[in-house]
Amino acid sequence: MAQSADELIAAALALPSEERKRMVDVLYESLDDVDRDADLSPELRETIARRIGEIERGEVQTIPAEEVFREIEQDLALREKKRAL
Repeated sequence: MAQSADELIAAALALPSEERKRMVDVLYESLDDVDRDADLSPELRETIARRIGEIERGEVQTIPAEEVFREIEQDLALREKKRAL
């Protein structure tokens, strides 16, 4: 027997936060009629298209997210250390 939307929602709300987030992501991605870029300005769309092209043509070098986050954490730790002095 299929569950009603209300039953599914109640069950989903009982899940841990990370599982609820995963459900939202999966459900959102399953929607065919959603314009995911609807709230982007024409200028931002143009910038995104240009940047994607630069990456695809090899004109720019990307930095892995892990490296970026590590550098940010190091910078924040250094700032905190200086502030404590």
